[in-house]
Order: sequence, then C-alpha cells, then structure tokens
Amino acid sequence: MTLQTLEIDEKTRVVIENVGGDLTLRGWKRVKLQMQGFTENDSIKEDVLSLRCAGDGILRLPHNIPVEVQNVGGDATIKGLDGALSLNAVGGDLRLRDVNKVTINSAGGDLIAKRVQGDLVVKNVGGDAILQDLSGQFSAKAVGGDLNLREISGGIEAAVGGETVVAFSPVPWQAYSIQAGGDIFAKIPEDVNAEFELESRAKKIQINLKEDSQTLLEKVHSLTLGEGGPSVSLSAGGEILLTSEGSEWATGPEVGFGTSKFDAFAGMENMFEDIAQQTTAQIEEQLGLMEEHLNTHLSDLAGTLDLAGLSEEKAQEVQERIENAQQRAEQSVQRAQAKLQRKLAQTQRKAARRARREKRKAAEFDVEAMYASKEKAARAVSDEERMMILKMLQEKKITTDQANDLLAALEGKV
Repeated sequence: MTLQTLEIDEKTRVVIENVGGDLTLRGWKRVKLQMQGFTENDSIKEDVLSLRCAGDGILRLPHNIPVEVQNVGGDATIKGLDGALSLNAVGGDLRLRDVNKVTINSAGGDLIAKRVQGDLVVKNVGGDAILQDLSGQFSAKAVGGDLNLREISGGIEAAVGGETVVAFSPVPWQAYSIQAGGDIFAKIPEDVNAEFELESRAKKIQINLKEDSQTLLEKVHSLTLGEGGPSVSLSAGGEILLTSEGSEWATGPEVGFGTSKFDAFAGMENMFEDIAQQTTAQIEEQLGLMEEHLNTHLSDLAGTLDLAGLSEEKAQEVQERIENAQQRAEQSVQRAQAKLQRKLAQTQRKAARRARREKRKAAEFDVEAMYASKEKAARAVSDEERMMILKMLQEKKITTDQANDLLAALEGKV
C-alpha cells in the first residue's frame, strides 16, 4: 500500500466512511495525517475530511482530532486518541487503548478496552467485553457474551447475555445496575457504603464479606453495607457471589457440593489476568525498545543526510520511507498482540464453560454411581454367608421371614 501524507488543521474532523477489511488507527503529536489504503471522497470541506478504504486501512492522525468511524468490515484497533471517538459498526473485534470519550453503536465480535479517560457508551457487543481502567461511566445495552470489568471510576449500567466478573467501588453520585443471563461474580472494597439488591433466578446468593458471610438459597436479597448510599442492583440468571477484596474463596456447607464454580472461575480469572499482564508488558517493552532503536537510527540518518548534502525533497522522501518501515514494524507487533489477546479470551471462555460443566456434574445426583454401589454391596455377600442363613433356617433358629430379611439386608435391598 502506498503511504500518503496530508497536512491538516487541528480543527479538522475526520470521518471514516467505510473500511472493507481491518482498521488500524493511531493518534500522534504531529499536525499531519498519514494513511495507507485510504482514498479521499472529497477534499477537506468545512473542516471535515472524509475517507474510504476498500481493504485494510492504516491511519495516523493528530491525537486531539475528533474521529467518526461509520463502518468497518473486519477488526478495528484504535489507540492514542484524546478527541471524541464514535463508531457506528465494526464487523469483527474492537480494541481500544488510551482513548477518551467513546460511543459505539455495534461491534460484532469482542470489545477489549484499556485506559479509557471518558465515558464508554455501547449499544451492542456480539461477543465478550473485557474492560479495564475506565475513568468515566460504562453503559452497555447488550453484551452477547461475558463481561469482565475492573478498575472503573464511574457508574455501571449493563445487560449481559453470559457471565459477569466485575470489580468496582460504589460512590454516592453514581448508580450501578447489571443484568446477566449467567452468573455474577462481584468484588467490592471492604469498607464500602452501599445498598445492594441481589436477585438470583437460580436461588443461590453467596456473600463473602468481612462483616457478613453466608449462603442464601433464595431468589432475592437486600443488603445494606456501612452507612448505605449508592444503589447497586445485581440480577443474575444463575448464581451471585458478592465478595470483598482479600476474602477467601470458600463455599458454605449448605451449598451441597465440594468445590464452588466460583472458586474455579476466580482462580482461572486470576491466572488469565496474570498471563495477560505479563504478556502485554513484554510486548510493550519490545515495542518500546524497537521504537527507541528505530528513532535513534532515524536521528543518525537525518544527520547523515544533512552532511551528505541531499536536497530537501530527497531527504524528505528518504525520511518518509524510514517512517513507513517503522510503522510496519509497529503494526507487526500490534497484530501479534491482538492475536494473543483473542487467544487468551477464547481460552478463558473455554475454561469457564468447562467449570460450569464440572459444577453441574458435582451438583447432580449420580444415579449410575448409586446402582454401581448397590451391585458392589450385593457381590460382597459371599456364598458362605448365605449358607449360614439357610442353615439357621433349617435348624429352625430363625423363621422364613427373618431369613428373607437377613438376605435382603446383606444384599443392600433395605
């Protein structure tokens, strides 16, 4: 793809009308736009630049410019934008990082976001939503898969088709409402002040807090913590576990099975978080070293070009080629990171499904095992024992009914 550079005003608003393949969008501090695969629909008119792309598109633009994305056929990766960002439709996965206020109409795949400095408003996510470090509010009318949300400063309003894992700290000026088709695992600080309304359609609510630890086999439960305050509504199609930071993962004796699904799920969640953090840190370190290395060579080469006495036009051409090479290297690392994130998310979903199956197996009454035990008990009755009972009957030491009772007891029939 040909690299194009366009000088634009900081007041310009960019509208990406259509991307047939994947979109890579990144903000930078330069007051110019650099793009690959895009074509301009029109020249800049009334401070609006409209772009289209038949296949994959790569775009760099000033970080403070507002961006509107109307349609992306594949995945979208967006990073480093301080201006408002709105997305109408993304066919695949959507990855956001270091962005400001974001509005999303539809994402067909997974939504992965980290370090959002404003509100994140979502209408529909077809897959999972994995979100971390949100300084504003989070609103999602429909998340088709699971929701994993942590480190959020604002309020929460979400409808989730699958399971929800959320860590948050309720504050008086916000409201919190989560409706999930599956289970809800919620972690809150130990000293929180809030009023909880918990609803479990599976009639199983587990509370594991410093001042309150109990398992309730009921559908609805109200709970006031501290001095009360903000309203928190958690409604689950499955079970609810409400715990505080630092609590032990323990299942009450009245639950009826040895290992809670929440124990396994929490352990897997911590494991995946550690792996994701370590891998992300390694990739970021590699990317930083690569950028530093390329920038050093770029500076050295710029000085060499000055000494060589090349014309300004020729020197600019060489510099743009070097920047193009740098950008391709960064994109390779970003694609590797995105691939790893998808793999981790898929593994997490598979592990969660496996945990649910194990829980159901543990909770169900094992009829086959019961019959196997009966057969084993019956086989344990030896011929010698039967002969002793028949001999006692023959000697009239016991009656016929008593003999039948003894044989039935030995064979496990009573």
